[in-house]
Amino acid sequence: MKTVYKLTDINMQTYEGFQWELNKWVKTSGAGELCSKGWLHAYTHPLLAVLLNPIHGNYYGGVTKDSITTGIRLFEAEARGECKEDSGLKIGYTEMRLVKEIKVPEINLIQKVAFGILASLKVENSADYIRWANKWLSGEDRSAEAARAARAAARAAWAAEAAGWAAWAAGWAAEAAARAASSTVRAEIKVDLVAIAKEAMEVK
Repeated sequence: MKTVYKLTDINMQTYEGFQWELNKWVKTSGAGELCSKGWLHAYTHPLLAVLLNPIHGNYYGGVTKDSITTGIRLFEAEARGECKEDSGLKIGYTEMRLVKEIKVPEINLIQKVAFGILASLKVENSADYIRWANKWLSGEDRSAEAARAARAAARAAWAAEAAGWAAWAAGWAAEAAARAASSTVRAEIKVDLVAIAKEAMEVK
């Protein structure tokens, strides 16, 4: 039995309106890719659940979208059965139940962008990009102009874009982390996204 963390909308629903209930086991087939109906998706840490929400469930917290009031809820869950992972981004099991609702971590915009930048630094080797990233993380220079300059020099351009365009920063930062994590398969570099998420929470 594994403890994992599951996001839902305000009505405890997930993809295609699937309805979850506390302490009720759900079972799937384990067929297909991790993003398919054959798997029940979760995260290994509450911070990852929130930071990667923009590229996965994309639940909106406390806002109204298209005249529908939506929200984000987080649950501690138990999982068992077959397991499939996605470079540390999310995890899937064939059996899962929600055990209890927990507080959604409060993560500000700076921390979300820091998460993407810190992840990208694990695979980016451009000196100009690394110099910009360190200045951004320290708070020395977070200007859009500096981000655009770094973007021109870096393979990890999505993270620089995140800092330059605050309106989309959460999504860009999550995408940066996802690309960095998936790059580890090719580069044979291990990226610990939980450790990176914790480090990002310390960025002011």
